[in-house]
Amino acid sequence: RVETMPRRHIFLVPFGFALIALSGCSVSASTSAVRIGSDEISVDEFERIVQQLAEVGQLELSDGRVSGDTTRSVLGALLRGMATTQLLAKYDQSVTDTDRNSVLTQLAQDSQSSQLAPELKELIVDLNSGDLALQRVSSPSLDDLEKMYADTPAKLGVMCMRHILVTDESTANKVLAMLSSGGDFASLASTYSTEPGASDSGGVLGSSENECLALSEIQSQFDAGFTAGALQAKEGSAYGPVKSSFGWHVILIRPFDEIAGSLGALLGTDPGHTLLTGYLATSSISVKSSYGRWNPPTGEIIAN
Repeated sequence: RVETMPRRHIFLVPFGFALIALSGCSVSASTSAVRIGSDEISVDEFERIVQQLAEVGQLELSDGRVSGDTTRSVLGALLRGMATTQLLAKYDQSVTDTDRNSVLTQLAQDSQSSQLAPELKELIVDLNSGDLALQRVSSPSLDDLEKMYADTPAKLGVMCMRHILVTDESTANKVLAMLSSGGDFASLASTYSTEPGASDSGGVLGSSENECLALSEIQSQFDAGFTAGALQAKEGSAYGPVKSSFGWHVILIRPFDEIAGSLGALLGTDPGHTLLTGYLATSSISVKSSYGRWNPPTGEIIAN
């Protein structure tokens, strides 16, 4: 068993608008609060955003201070926004006037919007316009899917895996040795795995509707130690041993030709957001240590 209780995500929602997209910005400040690729948000810019949100009552204060969890939630939303902008460019999409006008129309219907400073209002419009544009991103072609999957499977935001769970590291190494000698993964899962139902599933981690799982689901519901290992695994090669709170795992990213249809079907339900999850999980991201650190297995900024 590798699942945990579902983890509650914290999203900051000023006036009904989720902070999940931000138009690209490269700043010259030497100290960045968060950076992804060549884009960053400076400490000064970030703290100004937090202050403005607090002034209009959108952040809960304790003794006049914003909590660490809230700070990390806001910073994570802004990080997601920068990643959205980069992903839109990658897939030849951009924010349109229609996107912005749609957000402005909804914002005008909230009487509290008049309290927003111009900078904060523009930020909210940028954030939500980017998310609308993200909905227009299409799934990559089959050839591109195969190339991305072979390079880094997690980039697609969908994981297609088998795993074997055992109680100790020595047994995991024994299983890995048998696999390297030509052993059949499904048969070894049936024999060695302590995962309920492994004898029937052959260690496949999927759902009743699909043989693959969305990375966002894995990040929110699976043990972080397991997810960290899954993000490192490559197509067709057994990876491990991977330690989690449930034991030791051997993980196999299934060959593309086995799961191409299932992967494409799951990715096709919401390509933009699914690809964004994969993009964040596999990008180089740095966070100012006083705020926390980026944690790909859970897809969020966490405390150090």
